[in-house]
Amino acid sequence: MKYIEYSCDGKIASITINRPDRLNALNRESLSELSQCWEKFKEDPSAWCALLSSKGDHAFSVGMDVKEDLSEKEREGLFDLTLEVSPRYHAINKPTLCAIKGYCLGLGWWLAMECDLRIASHDAKFGIPETRLNIPPIFGGLLTQHLPPAIALEVLLSGEPLESRRAYEMGFVNRLAGTPEVEKEAMKLAQRICQNAPVSVRRTKELYYQSLEMNRNGSVFLAKFIHKELERMDDTKEAQQAFREKRQPNWTGR
Repeated sequence: MKYIEYSCDGKIASITINRPDRLNALNRESLSELSQCWEKFKEDPSAWCALLSSKGDHAFSVGMDVKEDLSEKEREGLFDLTLEVSPRYHAINKPTLCAIKGYCLGLGWWLAMECDLRIASHDAKFGIPETRLNIPPIFGGLLTQHLPPAIALEVLLSGEPLESRRAYEMGFVNRLAGTPEVEKEAMKLAQRICQNAPVSVRRTKELYYQSLEMNRNGSVFLAKFIHKELERMDDTKEAQQAFREKRQPNWTGR
């Protein structure tokens, strides 16, 4: 791939946007490549967790590459293609983390928001400047899942970015780190997640997101169903044995 790098180290897949000369702005080709990477991660049984990051310290991504010269035909389907860069679009049931340095704007915000967990540098800035370009952000209506309504509207209507500290205090960012340490901090969190039972992690993620659209009884019923499914697994017996023996379980996913 030309603009998006994919590699796997142990149980963690790394997906890296590599356009630092354009502040990691996403052109049509990189959108397609990123979508392919999410599918690759989804289908790889050896990859339990994914970490999305980018090259350079100045910007995670400033969003769409508005300077890209596209023909009318090339613009067809571009809206749908922007949806496909989201890991949630691909219904990935494995954890996804995002390491953010510098500017995280527009479609860059969308990418970060659609990951499960976010680690940002102290100097990161989060903004949605689409109103300056006379276009609505495709994810504008989803912002209230992550920010209080008044703050969401402030970000959407003003176009002014949030400082990383404020984003952290409102719960949009999980952890802050110095710029050189962002990927390392994100990797530590990914490794911590990978110490847990992989099936339990995936099913717990499913329970969380499906419960967003359920009432209380529906969520509890789903949790009960998942509990019955997991308690019959070999990994559950292994977890209990490992606890008694004071060691790390050997997960098999069965």
